[in-house]
Amino acid sequence: MTPRTIVAVLALALVGGATWWYLADPGTGEVLDELPLDEQGRPLDERAARAQHDARLRAQARNTQFEDRDEVRAAAPLDPYGTGVIDRATAENGFDEIMTRVEGLARSRERLDRAAWDQLYREANDAFAALSSLLDAREPSDLETLEKAHHRLQEGLRRVRVRGRKFSDI
Repeated sequence: MTPRTIVAVLALALVGGATWWYLADPGTGEVLDELPLDEQGRPLDERAARAQHDARLRAQARNTQFEDRDEVRAAAPLDPYGTGVIDRATAENGFDEIMTRVEGLARSRERLDRAAWDQLYREANDAFAALSSLLDAREPSDLETLEKAHHRLQEGLRRVRVRGRKFSDI
């Protein structure tokens, strides 16, 4: 082989490798969201803030007395669009519906863009929060239902494919 042939083969391999690398993950050129900041201008850890928010919701659900919930339901006017109060059956159906959608997306292996992933993540976690706020973790059957729902949520969201990198901070 002549030196010219070697250079031509190397150049062709380099161009082919770069093209393959670019086409293998078309989402790598996506613009990432700006880094969220707290009141003092420091970077905000989104997972920690979400965990604190979820803990506050769980504490509020535990501390709300069942009698208070019943009084709110009784005092609510008749409204054709509903009262905004979610009962256990509605929460279970809502969670099942969103998780069926999540599991369908995971099975189809369709790649979502970041905005669609964020929306799906919020909807699934909101449905889980509504369900967990109505379950009593001190009851063994409710605790088992809650643990199964949480496992289903984590497993389903983990399997959904996202274009580019799923999380910008990794």
